[in-house]
Amino acid sequence: MRKLPTLRPDPAEGVLRVQHGPGCLLTVQVVDRHEYGQIIAAAGEVDATTAPQLAEALRRVLAEQPSRVVVDLSEVTFMDAAGTTVLLQANTAAWPDMVFVVIACGAAARPLQLAGLESTMAVYPHRALALACTADLLPAY
Repeated sequence: MRKLPTLRPDPAEGVLRVQHGPGCLLTVQVVDRHEYGQIIAAAGEVDATTAPQLAEALRRVLAEQPSRVVVDLSEVTFMDAAGTTVLLQANTAAWPDMVFVVIACGAAARPLQLAGLESTMAVYPHRALALACTADLLPAY
């Protein structure tokens, strides 16, 4: 029987760490909050066991209704269909009130490509490009 993951709160606010096996860890953290939105960074493995923690972090951020939500997956080492499902659901929840952007390269990019989600949501290879390409979509303050 597979052991369920344990959620370990981190002393830093906004950080969720999930341990689900030897050396397998997912960290989800809000790394930037500003008037234009929030950036969430995930590192480690996003699979059926850890995807609920990513979904919960996204749910919390989306509930605050920022103008833009950026999900940085550049440090993700593995992602399966559970991860793509979480991203698709978050993208749907954000529409049309928020700009939803995913940063994916390497291990996180391939599942998005295979699922054809690059045509459904904004996917960029790095943070600077994602922020620059979505700046004109934000409301003027």
